[in-house]
Amino acid sequence: MSNQDGTRDWLNGYWFWRKEYTARNEKYQDISSKLDGLCHKFSDSIPEHKDGCYFQEIWPGIIEGGKKELLYYKNTLTEGQMNFAVESQGLINDIKHHFDISPWLYPTDPSELIDLLCSGKPTWDDALLNSCNMPPWEFDVGKYIIDFSGKSKTGDLTLKINVNSPLDIMLNQIKKLIIVCREGDIQNYSPENEGEIKKTFSSREGVSYDRTKDASRAVGLWLFDYGQQNGFGQKGGCTRANAAQAFIEFFPQDVRDRLGCGGQSLDIARPLTRWMEKTQKCVEAAEVLKFY
Repeated sequence: MSNQDGTRDWLNGYWFWRKEYTARNEKYQDISSKLDGLCHKFSDSIPEHKDGCYFQEIWPGIIEGGKKELLYYKNTLTEGQMNFAVESQGLINDIKHHFDISPWLYPTDPSELIDLLCSGKPTWDDALLNSCNMPPWEFDVGKYIIDFSGKSKTGDLTLKINVNSPLDIMLNQIKKLIIVCREGDIQNYSPENEGEIKKTFSSREGVSYDRTKDASRAVGLWLFDYGQQNGFGQKGGCTRANAAQAFIEFFPQDVRDRLGCGGQSLDIARPLTRWMEKTQKCVEAAEVLKFY
């Protein structure tokens, strides 16, 4: 699909910011931290005489592969390792249920994002594209969330589903395929294109993404992270005004000008505090909400 209408740019940007907000969500971090702990326990349980590299390589597949994968390695893993795997699978299912996203997300340093933004549009576009790292859609023809491999004479469909993809995207594609099959026009079936996927994401409650606000979102992340590191919300901790002043003092005038928040301290303090508040709401919702 052509990117002339900006659909692919929208998808790359939306997915990038959604990952950044989710990676900072308190509930997500709590589940992710427990998952990391189990991974370390599994690693520590590998005897020295065993091939540690082999076990480390199969671990992600085991915990994301479901019961079938566990049965396959039943005679390879110890009882303790099996328990780690079962518990890990439960945590991954929690993340998919609550956030519908990968369990392996980590926040990007906002200062790095600001450097990229100040480097110009091509650099920022490349950063967004490269950061996607297995987004919930594929741009190559034939590689989609739902692979359809045939319809039997009895009307049964054979599907291969990427269950790591967002639930609403999967359900939309399955619904579309069933309708096409019922109408008997299976030759004209094609999986959802990028435009349909964008429509699915953008119709989520509260979602609003405009690439012209990327700089504001990056600044908002910097303010949010600063607040988290300096006791925001705690008695005697950092306030939004404190974070705004810290940002003004940390970044030189020319950088702030490029980010659209130059000017005198009193003039830009209000939008900075607003961006921090908006970022907090995005993080709490683990979603790309309206930003202004």
